[in-house]
Amino acid sequence: MIERQYFRLTFVIIICISILSGILSYFQIPYQFYVWELFIDSKILALMLLLIFLNRKKAIQIASVKLLLLNWSWKKSIIYFSLPILLYVIVIAAGLLFNGVLLNKLDNSTTLILATLFDIPAIFVFSATSILIEEIFFRGFLHSTMQQFRPQWQAIILISFVWVVYNFSEIIGIEEVNLLKGIIVVSFYFSIGVFCSVLVSKHNSIWFGYSLRVGLITLAPVIVTSLLSESDAFFSSESFLFFTEGAIVSVLLLAIGYILFRSNIVGSTIVEEKIEN
Repeated sequence: MIERQYFRLTFVIIICISILSGILSYFQIPYQFYVWELFIDSKILALMLLLIFLNRKKAIQIASVKLLLLNWSWKKSIIYFSLPILLYVIVIAAGLLFNGVLLNKLDNSTTLILATLFDIPAIFVFSATSILIEEIFFRGFLHSTMQQFRPQWQAIILISFVWVVYNFSEIIGIEEVNLLKGIIVVSFYFSIGVFCSVLVSKHNSIWFGYSLRVGLITLAPVIVTSLLSESDAFFSSESFLFFTEGAIVSVLLLAIGYILFRSNIVGSTIVEEKIEN
């Protein structure tokens, strides 16, 4: 949790980071680079420096995030990591029904599957310095702080909008970006923000949102073509509905997130009633 007097400052700094990275992306100036074999993302580095600054000012409560890190279940992590497979099965089924996706005949399909499977442990390890830090910052410190003075659903929506702003550079960096593509990717990032925030509220853990995001970047690009990354995929999308970041995926994430959110509210109400009785 971040002390309230530093909370607004944190928002201003995030907006500045987003604008600067967006400008760099627009002019195709790289802000992600390698130092020897070490991958450096300037946005992640900025978040880390911001956390160090807040910690030195004693403006963050580390204990509130420690609880989110200690609460872990390997079964739930596997479920949320694998959730993209279910999402894209639905996308492919709808795409085949409405001629929105085409099957690609890949010469290296077996190699692609094996390479993806072998890459999973490595991606989990290396994403700890990128995706995990983002989850700690946005779904840990920011979300836990916002919940102190906003209703839970408002906190989820507001932090998700901040998350979209933070990823502004990814939207700008899309090849041949236009209004439609921009709206699609904004919706995708917003749905991820909502879903991961709901998972934190439901499970009191950031690991499941982290697992979902690793699953998305690992599994999605080899199943259906992506707007954000180039890779071989078994199915190519013919419509904005069926990309890995397409409208169907965003709607499914929001729908599942809403179901989990409502189940969490109902569960909490039942527990409270039992305690009162």
